[in-house]
Amino acid sequence: MSLTTLEPINVTKSSLKFEPQYQVILWDDSIHELSEVISDLMSTFGHSFAIANKLVTDIHENVKGLVEVESRSEALAHKEELQAKHYTCDIEPINI
Repeated sequence: MSLTTLEPINVTKSSLKFEPQYQVILWDDSIHELSEVISDLMSTFGHSFAIANKLVTDIHENVKGLVEVESRSEALAHKEELQAKHYTCDIEPINI
């Protein structure tokens, strides 16, 4: 049985490539019932009831709220899905 020697590698921040992340922002409205928004957040993003309920409460109290952070392509798809259900939402890049 032979042992393999591992050589250390140098990893710098500039050598790592990260996919830019986007936040999905949902705006409060008078069209949707709170229970409907909770259900839609659960089906769109896979949030648990507890998380969706907390997000909806925050959105209702603050006029808008962050509902997800994800890749640009996922954020765009979710934005389109929510807009098809007549929600007002935006996506914004997260600058790291």
